[in-house]
Amino acid sequence: MHSTPRCRANRLLAASVGTLLTIGLLAHGLQAAQPFELRDGDRVAWLGGTFVERAQQYGYMELALTARWPDRNVTFRNLGWSADDVFGESRKYYGSYQSTTLDVGGRERLLANLEAFDATVVFANYGANAAAGGSEAVEAFLDGYRSLLGELEGGGVRIVLVSPIPRENLGAPYPDQAGYNKNLRLYADAIGGLARERGHHFADLFRELPNATRGAGQITDNGVHLTARGYGYAAAAMEAALGWDESDREPLSAQRSEELRQVIVEKNRLYFHSYRPQNDTYLRGFRDYEQGNNAGELLEFLPLIRIQEEKIRELRKPRPTEESK
Repeated sequence: MHSTPRCRANRLLAASVGTLLTIGLLAHGLQAAQPFELRDGDRVAWLGGTFVERAQQYGYMELALTARWPDRNVTFRNLGWSADDVFGESRKYYGSYQSTTLDVGGRERLLANLEAFDATVVFANYGANAAAGGSEAVEAFLDGYRSLLGELEGGGVRIVLVSPIPRENLGAPYPDQAGYNKNLRLYADAIGGLARERGHHFADLFRELPNATRGAGQITDNGVHLTARGYGYAAAAMEAALGWDESDREPLSAQRSEELRQVIVEKNRLYFHSYRPQNDTYLRGFRDYEQGNNAGELLEFLPLIRIQEEKIRELRKPRPTEESK
């Protein structure tokens, strides 16, 4: 008998904040013909706004995918950008100083990052901010999304469209989120339709997250941004949305799961500083004539990232003697 997403998420959080991989999820709600899975050698990029960018700080989403197929070598990069949208507006880079001007479009910058990583799989999460436009803006959002997907599909990547998550009602003094959640539901449904239209997988977190967290208590800081605990539940919801079941894999122990998560978080931290350094304007931007000679030091992060990825390859494999304890 299969356990529910909520029960499995509760087992995770009761054992340890890092015990995500003891969760199994009920298979249902799949939009594509076959359940999505990662292949050996896949290079997975996460795209989206604040939900995706913050996910790298906690590691649960990547943890779920990493340990599901421990015999497959899969590499992950978080390319989330706060307030990002399907047009890449938040990624736009512009600057002018003296005789030097740099103007790089957000979509152009995003595609360059994906090309540099050589992604084979993209998890795209958009719509949380666009939902503020309500029903009047949904078609413009979908047109922008189709344009982005056209760029991604041209590279032959496999794509999973991930819906925005619902907002959490925390009561006064926080605003009532019922109206915004109505818009989010509209956009989640539109994204699901877009996935069917273009033959991509769809992960409906708008509906699966409440299933996983029913009775769990507060999971956001402010009704919008998930806590570490909230991301644990979101990872469980992702597994449910993709139709994955606990019988598909051998779970890691709580201790090993947490060790793996911590290494994933450290790998993400190192990658973030290599691809988005705080002084990027001086290293690679329109003021690179001042400190551009130091840009080569960003490459020094690569061996440090590889060290963490070697640790991930080891930790993702259950040890029979350990797991039987």
